[in-house]
Amino acid sequence: MVFWKVKPDPYEEARTGRRSLPIFLTILLAGAIYYGFSELSYLLYTKIFDAVQSGITNYKIDSYAPFLNDFNIIVRSALFLLIGVLGVLYVRFLEGRKLSTMGYHKKGLAGGLLGGLGIAVLLMGSMIAVFLFAGSILFEGELDLHFGTVLLDILALLILGFSSELYFRGFLLSSLGARCKPLLAVLLTALVSTVGHSFYWGWNIFSFYNNLLFDLLLGLLAVRTCNAWLAGAVRSFWLILCQLVFGILYSGQACYYKLIPNVVNYENGSWVGASCVDTGNVFTAVMLIGILLVLLLPKKDPRDEEEEQKPFFQHVPVEKKTPDAAPAAAPEKMVAEPVLRRPESLKKAPAPAEEPMESPAEEDEENWDEEETRAIVHPEFKNPEQYLK
Repeated sequence: MVFWKVKPDPYEEARTGRRSLPIFLTILLAGAIYYGFSELSYLLYTKIFDAVQSGITNYKIDSYAPFLNDFNIIVRSALFLLIGVLGVLYVRFLEGRKLSTMGYHKKGLAGGLLGGLGIAVLLMGSMIAVFLFAGSILFEGELDLHFGTVLLDILALLILGFSSELYFRGFLLSSLGARCKPLLAVLLTALVSTVGHSFYWGWNIFSFYNNLLFDLLLGLLAVRTCNAWLAGAVRSFWLILCQLVFGILYSGQACYYKLIPNVVNYENGSWVGASCVDTGNVFTAVMLIGILLVLLLPKKDPRDEEEEQKPFFQHVPVEKKTPDAAPAAAPEKMVAEPVLRRPESLKKAPAPAEEPMESPAEEDEENWDEEETRAIVHPEFKNPEQYLK
């Protein structure tokens, strides 16, 4: 039906690992680490940015670095990469699990990236369509780009999205899913992720609710497909489309350069949002529709999955029946060899038949019989002894 496979038990392999910490301590530790790195990224950004600006002012440097416009995104992506590495180290060494138990399979990489790109385009495209219908966005203005800064923004947003999902939908969701029901693990992970993102500017109750729906959608996608690449791709491409391509504020942040020049009317708060896109009703409606579609996906029967894993052409061995008495082998048919015949002109006349020659022994026996016969029947010798003398 769709490009992904729906598995009934996505974290069956994750249960083979060691249980290093209880569920409550795992949630507390994961939330504290993420929130701490988030605050550290904000602190480093402000301190480094102020130091660079003061240096430019004090030393009267005329040159201007365009990447300083999106310096906060670059700093955050570098620190969030460390968060993803910490999640991998926790799974690999403390719980003793493979990366495949987190949902990162080699076979699912290409499908997850393409599927994530398609879902992100569908989500963002539906919002832009509603904004155009409501008159909340106008595509006008001139294109002003700095090629190096745009490349840095793309790299930073990719690292930011994949690292965040590696930490939450990879490490935390698989760790909780191995010890509780998948839907409960999705809900707990979404709560920790939403609270961890609360350092963003422009944060309010509407942004919390909408980002909770977004995290629920990503968690359900990861659980229903058993593919964490998909969740990371959705988050990363969503950030690129929203903050870089259209330059729309998401949680109070957007890239300085826009790939598509436009003007967004944030005063129409019921559609776009009062301060950013994740505070408006359109964001809420789109995320709810996405969650319902993922929940309504049919689950596959395990027997169907076993049938899919079998090869298309399967050799079935046939058992040979051994009879009690083997039948006698049929005699081989003799093939008559061709007879060569001479022509009549070449045939010779038959040789005359020769009389059989008698052997000397047979002649002696015949003579002896005649002498013996004469000795017996000779009329002149009446006494046999006299004849023998």
